[in-house]
Amino acid sequence: MALDVYAACPCGSNKKLKFCCHGLEGSIEQVVRHQSAKQYKQALQLLDALDRKHPQSAWVKNLQAFTLMMDKRGPEAIGPLTKVLQVQPDNMYSIALFGLASFLGSGWKAGKTAIQRAFQRCSNEYPHIIYFLARSIAEFMGSVGSPLAHRQYLGLAMRLASEENRENVFMELIEFDGDTKIPYILRGSHDLVPVAGDEAFEKEVRKSVKLAFLGCNEAAGGLFAKLAEAAESELAGLSGDDAAKKRVAVAILWWNSGLCRAWDGDEKTAAEALHRSSKHADDFEAAVEAETLAQTLGRRGDREHTHRVVQATFKIKMVSKLLTLLDATPLFVRVPQPEGQAPDPRQPVATYRVLDKSPVVGNDSTSYTLETVPRVAAEIVVFASVAPGQQEAALAIIGIEGETFTDALAKLEAAGGEEIEKLTAPSTGESITTNTVFEKEFLPLQFKRHFEASTPLGIIRRINRDNWSKFLTSDWPEMPLAALGGKTPQQAIGDESVRVPLAAWLQQIDMYADRFGLPFDVPAERVKYNLPTAAAREFSEHTSVGTLSVLQFARLPFDKLSDQQLVAAFKRAALIQHKGSLRPLLLTIVERTSCHEQLDMARVYRFLSDLGSLLMETSEAIRWLDKERVRTVPTAEQFEHELDCDMRELRYRLDDPHDPACSNLLRRMWEHYGTKVPELRGYVTGIVNHYKVAAPWMTEGEAVGALTSGGVWTPDAAAEKPAGESKLWLPGQS
Repeated sequence: MALDVYAACPCGSNKKLKFCCHGLEGSIEQVVRHQSAKQYKQALQLLDALDRKHPQSAWVKNLQAFTLMMDKRGPEAIGPLTKVLQVQPDNMYSIALFGLASFLGSGWKAGKTAIQRAFQRCSNEYPHIIYFLARSIAEFMGSVGSPLAHRQYLGLAMRLASEENRENVFMELIEFDGDTKIPYILRGSHDLVPVAGDEAFEKEVRKSVKLAFLGCNEAAGGLFAKLAEAAESELAGLSGDDAAKKRVAVAILWWNSGLCRAWDGDEKTAAEALHRSSKHADDFEAAVEAETLAQTLGRRGDREHTHRVVQATFKIKMVSKLLTLLDATPLFVRVPQPEGQAPDPRQPVATYRVLDKSPVVGNDSTSYTLETVPRVAAEIVVFASVAPGQQEAALAIIGIEGETFTDALAKLEAAGGEEIEKLTAPSTGESITTNTVFEKEFLPLQFKRHFEASTPLGIIRRINRDNWSKFLTSDWPEMPLAALGGKTPQQAIGDESVRVPLAAWLQQIDMYADRFGLPFDVPAERVKYNLPTAAAREFSEHTSVGTLSVLQFARLPFDKLSDQQLVAAFKRAALIQHKGSLRPLLLTIVERTSCHEQLDMARVYRFLSDLGSLLMETSEAIRWLDKERVRTVPTAEQFEHELDCDMRELRYRLDDPHDPACSNLLRRMWEHYGTKVPELRGYVTGIVNHYKVAAPWMTEGEAVGALTSGGVWTPDAAAEKPAGESKLWLPGQS
């Protein structure tokens, strides 16, 4: 190991190697070889021997700690580092390693002091260690459901990453921003806002910003809060323009404090700060954004604002006998299993739905209404035994807690009789366990509706849309909301004191609609509830549209953007996929022909056609698809292009599989494409058989696959999973 003896010692003491750990290089080289070969036991044996001979060597102890962490023994790494820091409290290498060891060994909260000291002091000296620390914290924040903290620490890791790691972190950020399961208000960038004042004030602001930049978000949030409280206390003695300016400063300081708290994973404190920001903001849209973020953060994980999806689990004596009993039970409907699927012991052998009324059958659309289509009170999944000592034969009944689930559970116990035995969860000892949770305000939307397998997609979508319309026009307007001081949205109309929370709640509904592909017109709803029309966001030629928050982006006047900004806006919108801003942007792009060469117009037309289908505007969807059809493509790609367009049209037309236009398209798929791509005939067969479509032009044949729950046939389609991010447990599973 050739090291310059006059260079800084690798131990982190800030001394020259010659006057510190010189003489250990040969032994340390052996340790490094073992580390590189992942021979951690041998490396630690060498280091233990070196430690006995050189008990004062920080280099040896730091390497002991580093090797222990590489060997996934983080808690043990704290000991040698503590010894170094007792003697050399400013040893940067030890401080960096101690921050990482504290996180790995003690966790986020207990290790925070050491973690923030590492961030604050060692980012420049040991970026590779702080990078790994930031990456580890980001992963932790993602696992505990703190999206803003997850993204912020990914951003910090990216700034510190080596060239080889930077692309991986960048792709993680892209994946995060495109994850539509995360509410759009929590995706994308959120920036600290500059605020001016006297010299001493601005010095404290710069300190706070620097702390946040380094990853010390708790300290930054606390300092911003201190500044906000001090500024807030000065308001009482001010009036006129002075008071107005001070309120703006207070709103910004609380906004900054709220962001820092959220970046620290403290969502409750963040929500409190953001509520205070919204109350002081002089700009209505800024107030709504702060309040929307506050409501979103404050409601996450808050038991008062959530409702449980629960499950009860039973051991089964004999699966075949139980299935016979369940098949004979009124309103217990067995869900067809997908055909052509290889047996898998991890998949249920049967799934039942417990209904509140008999299913509607047939293709007469007028017979399907919210009153006639049954709701699913609970789902029952039955598993066969795998092997002795592993998964036993069991069933789980899953539903929304309350009287409906209790009644379904009682029916199951009566039907199963002695064939089933209720179990308790090993972790809690309870017989009713939480499967997942959802926000209680959306309870009317959580109950599934049951349709027979051959029900056209258009009918299913219409009923779901009718249920959504009922929620918007009847359920939600009469729902008392804590954010409105217990008032209902209808009662809040015209109440100046709750205008901002009411507008923010409309954004909550929009986020729900955006996630589940439901229509919601925020501007129209604002008019309905007597709220101000959203003002267009000011911008200049220097505005970077890609760094705006989702709500700021949605207020951009797209028709006034430059071509360059419009291209950047499309890239941003295509990633976030907020439907409220995506469609007007796409329509602007279609009109702005000067930027078409800079964009993938096929993607633009596909987005527009998919949005048309989502809104159940089939003719609109096909209109935009036809724009894509006539697009010039190379000769070698024409067949694939034509097939892709027809496949997309078929997906849209399956809303009504008995429509002659759909039948004609199926025939084209069979005759025109089937000879060249024989697998497509299996696809067509699956659709024809599933929906019982008249197809005299089709030769006899059987499908080699099944239809998915979404209605699009795919070979060997997987069984439909229970709704939600379920946490199903069965006996024999950990």
